[in-house]
Amino acid sequence: MRDDVERIDALTGLRILAALAVMLSHMAPPADASPTAIAFLTSGYCGVTVFFVLSGFVLTHNYFDRLRNAPRTRLLWSYLVARIARVYPLYLLLLVWISLPHLLKGEGSSPLWQRHALALQAWAPKAGEAFAYNGPGWSISVEFFLYACFPLLVFLFAPVSRRVSRILVALGLVATVMGLVTWWFVAQGYDSLPMADPRSAHRWLFRNPFCRLGDFALGILTARLVGSLRGSAERSWRGLANAAVALGAVAIVALMCWPAHTRSAPSWDVSYALPATLLIFGLALSPLSLAARALSTKPMLLLGESSYALYLVHYRLLGQIQVAAPPGRWLIVEGLTAFMLIAMAIGLNVAFERPVRSMLRSVLDPLSRRRAPRPAEPPAPGLDRETPATPPPVRVCMSRSRRVCWPSRPRWGAPPSRSGRTARSTWARPTTRLPRFTETPCWSARTTRPAPCARSAPALARRRGNSVPCRSSLVSLDSTRGETEAGRDRRAR
Repeated sequence: MRDDVERIDALTGLRILAALAVMLSHMAPPADASPTAIAFLTSGYCGVTVFFVLSGFVLTHNYFDRLRNAPRTRLLWSYLVARIARVYPLYLLLLVWISLPHLLKGEGSSPLWQRHALALQAWAPKAGEAFAYNGPGWSISVEFFLYACFPLLVFLFAPVSRRVSRILVALGLVATVMGLVTWWFVAQGYDSLPMADPRSAHRWLFRNPFCRLGDFALGILTARLVGSLRGSAERSWRGLANAAVALGAVAIVALMCWPAHTRSAPSWDVSYALPATLLIFGLALSPLSLAARALSTKPMLLLGESSYALYLVHYRLLGQIQVAAPPGRWLIVEGLTAFMLIAMAIGLNVAFERPVRSMLRSVLDPLSRRRAPRPAEPPAPGLDRETPATPPPVRVCMSRSRRVCWPSRPRWGAPPSRSGRTARSTWARPTTRLPRFTETPCWSARTTRPAPCARSAPALARRRGNSVPCRSSLVSLDSTRGETEAGRDRRAR
């Protein structure tokens, strides 16, 4: 994510939930499980749909305005390098590791391995070819296709994304088209075909890149809708955001627990894409909601950043370390397995994915080495932009240490900062009143290190004639001129 774009941490935490759902779908359910529990575990493939919708949202949040306003070749190159550096290195590493025995036999020149190395296996009509080597890798092939289509979709949706009403109409049209395509497969009877059949709904609705454009478009339009609503009164939409999060989460869980819905034609795409859109919309629109804050914690952010590694590594390892759990011990055995896989995913993310991504972007993309310009500071209240703000008045404590005390509370407007120093823009006009506080930092004239300087409360100041106790001695300040009595005596002599 670019540094000059606001991060939506709740969506990063949502990634680990989608990856865990996919991992659950590849685990063997317990023998004594109910049909509802079996359906819930099997329907974890809905996490792939959540990933595609989320991918469209994140790309739009980061790149839509830049590609629409300044579609230069250099910017497109920066976008492509960032996407390839994010996805391809770990994908290629795991592909080489899994297919190493085949490569040692000389199968590296085979068309099947070359299609997987170029991430083109999702276009294969046979499921065996698409799921060869590393099964979840087919979705990376779909992601590359969506990445290539994103600049074109920016220009397609640019006229639509300027008004909320147009965005809502476009969302309705995309959802309608997805529903009509699913209905056609059901009407033709293709939903009942086995997944290995090239005409099956699984092949076209689940793993075909063209049909996944609907999920991607829902994410793009949702991001534009969130940007338009957050630009207006954000608090007025907080109730709508919370309702969208609750409705989307409940709908996804309910559909996963429905045995008749599992592996049906709607479940391959549209029935999970719409609740996922609501869930992402609510989390992004109200980042201060309870669900968004729970997903934005540091452990969830670490897991969310490692979700891609977990998604790619879990399938192969589950087939190698799958242990038959004794009756009543399934949750313990599978929980330990999941913990081990998550730990391995975090290690891959920290030790390989992050450094390689940074290295590739720094080498191939010169724009990534440039820091975003810092925004200009706003002028002080009541001053023009060309007029510099008045510096804060200096109160000299003529003690033995000769410290210079800077008041920490501004005289006009803003509250005091945590560091004790006042922003320069708040000193638009001087004051003659002693501020009501009990402690300010005291700055020495010889060093820049702050030292505490406790000032008296207003009642103590009145009893002692506005005396200010420094660490070494008590001196009396003239509140109108900012100098001490000793200083006035020396100047008079």
